[in-house]
Amino acid sequence: MLAGDPDHIGERIVLRFLELWESGASRDVFTAMIRSAVTHDKAASMVRELITRRLVGPLTDSLNVSQPDLRATLVGSQLVGLAMVRYVTRVEPLASLRREQVARVLGPNVQRLLTADLEAAESPEA
Repeated sequence: MLAGDPDHIGERIVLRFLELWESGASRDVFTAMIRSAVTHDKAASMVRELITRRLVGPLTDSLNVSQPDLRATLVGSQLVGLAMVRYVTRVEPLASLRREQVARVLGPNVQRLLTADLEAAESPEA
């Protein structure tokens, strides 16, 4: 993910996520995990682990940015939301868009969450 233009990491992440999701066996497993996470603690734990420790967490650690855990969680929320709408509930027109289109549209949002100043996200002083 880090190879290439650093200004397009967000787009590459979204594209890779979609490619992983749409690969044969992965699709059924990921869909079941997302569906189950809503009502089962074990499945929710698996989704958290997948997003924060395996997919996005290592990336935010590698970027050497402030608040890597928060960034990983924010990016994860975007990816899980994307998966829910595109693959589980199949909301149109998102469900039918080409992967590259989705990555181009959502990539800048993910990029911002990875690299922008998150000072506004810090807890206010009491």
